[in-house]
Amino acid sequence: MDLLKELMLLIDPEIVLCGGTFGLFEKLSEPLKPIGDTGFVYSTGKTVVIDYWHPAVFSYPDKMCYYALCTLIQKAGISNQRSTHLAAHHVCYVGKIGF
Repeated sequence: MDLLKELMLLIDPEIVLCGGTFGLFEKLSEPLKPIGDTGFVYSTGKTVVIDYWHPAVFSYPDKMCYYALCTLIQKAGISNQRSTHLAAHHVCYVGKIGF
């Protein structure tokens, strides 16, 4: 958990995309506050945390996963005025390693 906190301080992402790792962020010191009514998007300080699945878990097409994620971002109202693409944000992906 300490390593995760250090990485978050070092990277300082605008958006954290959890790939089956959302439980780690629930244990962080700052409480997560829901954004919008999606049930998948939260904020902790200035960082947005998205509870999402790991793309390898389901056999959904890549485009479906991408557009589902973009829809979550738009519904939560966190997309900026310039672009709705993830590339416009400083994103950190945290997926399970070694499982």
